[in-house]
Amino acid sequence: MIIFNSRKDLLMDDNLSWTEAIIDEAVQKANNYATIALLKKIKAEIAETDKRIAQAQGKLDGISWNHEEW
Repeated sequence: MIIFNSRKDLLMDDNLSWTEAIIDEAVQKANNYATIALLKKIKAEIAETDKRIAQAQGKLDGISWNHEEW
């Protein structure tokens, strides 16, 4: 899937990369510690969620190919 960022000038084929780029841009524009800390925590949580989704997809794929666990 191809996604355009807010500036419409970069193409990103990975939603996580696109999200991280937007958050990094917001961190650079942030002017107080609380906002920066929140954005960094959000970025970390999104990365962790993405990792867990990939793990769950792998598990589902493994189960679907193992006829003994159906």
